[in-house]
Amino acid sequence: MELDDLRSLDRLQCLKLYNDLLEGGDKEALRWLARSDRFFLLGCLMMRPDVLERDWCFTRCREVEADPEGHLDLWSRFHYKSTIITLAGTVQEILKNPDITIGILSYNKQIAHKFVDQIRRALEMQELVSLFPDILYEKPPRLNWSTQGGLIVKRRSNPKEPTVSGSGLVDGQPIGAHYALRIYDDVVVP
Repeated sequence: MELDDLRSLDRLQCLKLYNDLLEGGDKEALRWLARSDRFFLLGCLMMRPDVLERDWCFTRCREVEADPEGHLDLWSRFHYKSTIITLAGTVQEILKNPDITIGILSYNKQIAHKFVDQIRRALEMQELVSLFPDILYEKPPRLNWSTQGGLIVKRRSNPKEPTVSGSGLVDGQPIGAHYALRIYDDVVVP
């Protein structure tokens, strides 16, 4: 299947495709889908059935995938911004390129670390580890796998930055860090 063919399917057609592929167990097809389809990654591999049930989430995943950069996403609170963009987007970028470095920047480091912890739990899910043993650890090393210090997956390069880390904008702002991707999430407080 080509990416354009996938993008032409509606939510119910995608759900049927996902079911067929999961039942068939073709690991290469599932790996391609995880890297190409955020809705599949989030709903099926990261075990978020609430996402699969919502046309809103399907449409937002497609919208973000079509044009991911240079936008200020002003969706209402509790409309899956962090889930689709920060969580699933970060995991998907890591699966596409394990050498990437990603900085999650929030109002303070406590908020950013919550995002990193959620990403950590996702990267430890057996569904992902079994599909991506070349990238994810069955048992992550303690030294390079913490919410505060950052997460480092299996990678070919050795940048000084972790694969993903979180920092605050008003406290704990990173000095000298060079991220290939910066994600700003919850940069203001009520």
